[in-house]
Amino acid sequence: MRQQFENVFSFLDEIGKEIDKKNKRNPPESLVDESLKPFMYHGEDYETHGHIMFRFPNGYGASILHGRGTHGLEMVKIIFIDESDEYDIRQEPWGYLEKEKMNELLHQIKNGEI
Repeated sequence: MRQQFENVFSFLDEIGKEIDKKNKRNPPESLVDESLKPFMYHGEDYETHGHIMFRFPNGYGASILHGRGTHGLEMVKIIFIDESDEYDIRQEPWGYLEKEKMNELLHQIKNGEI
């Protein structure tokens, strides 16, 4: 029985490594429109989850994750509390985004449309 568990854990670890390799080949910042990149920076979990953040002049932004344990390319709209990097999430995240939809949502957040 123990050997079966070890085999399952080893298999899951290999799948996780393959997902990580795939995400490193296609990190989220490579999918972002050039016009949005000046507002982008790496989040705390950038190395493990491809975490990138956006902070727009209107006080809103977005947090994007793309790595193990996420719903594909996943994004949530955020509002910054003050001049620090503290923020609040006021909605459910969008998951399994395609590049075009992610950029469309980012532009809408930047322009105050959503």
